[in-house]
Amino acid sequence: MRSSIFARTSFSALSTMLMAAAAMPAAAQTQDKPTELGGVTVTDTAINTPEAETSYKVSRSIGAMRTDTPLIAVVDGIRDDVQTYRDLYNIEQLEVYKGPNAMIFGRGGVGGLVNRVTKVADWNPHRAFRLEGGSFEHKRAQFDLGAPLGESVAVRLTGVYQDSDSYRDGVNYNRWGFNPTVTFKLGEATTITAGYEHFEDDRVADRGVSSYLGRPLETRRGAFFGDPDNSPTWTDTDAANLYIEHRFSDTVSL
Repeated sequence: MRSSIFARTSFSALSTMLMAAAAMPAAAQTQDKPTELGGVTVTDTAINTPEAETSYKVSRSIGAMRTDTPLIAVVDGIRDDVQTYRDLYNIEQLEVYKGPNAMIFGRGGVGGLVNRVTKVADWNPHRAFRLEGGSFEHKRAQFDLGAPLGESVAVRLTGVYQDSDSYRDGVNYNRWGFNPTVTFKLGEATTITAGYEHFEDDRVADRGVSSYLGRPLETRRGAFFGDPDNSPTWTDTDAANLYIEHRFSDTVSL
């Protein structure tokens, strides 16, 4: 009999405690005044997702570049399959793609590709010089100079010179080049950029170490296989480009 009374007493006490707890928030709400917060206005420019879903035209992308960058600002728009030597003295940005990311440039990039974005004249001042020296008679100098000549014209000039030997017997490199560009603004809607590059590269072709029985031949590190005097290779490049853009509106350009 005592256990039954104890159970009823405990149930009554528990009910009283729950009712009191349920009533406490209501009492607190009547005593505290609500706090009013200041308003916040958020403005931003988002990627045009409907545009990407309904059209082949995509003005912005965060794909391979990993940044929300206008597509017009990240490629020169010229396919370059010429088999020649190149230098980085006039390169603003270098991107290497492999795997599915390379497909953004077409099926020809399925095996991977290198995207070279060259330096062009703009309305920002550029003053850069670089000198290098090192082992095996390595000497290199390059520069990047650019400035606006007013509100309608900007110029830029990049250049390089290098003369280096190698740890390989009889191997040397000699290269030089320059790349002037000029940009014109014809009003607010039309921009013209013209550039010219001359680049020369003379070197001894080093084809590496021969193999024997499926392994590299064990030999002296600097040994050259072949005749250096009969292994010259060179590049003599002259390239001109002209880029014209006209904006008909905020959404249409040619």
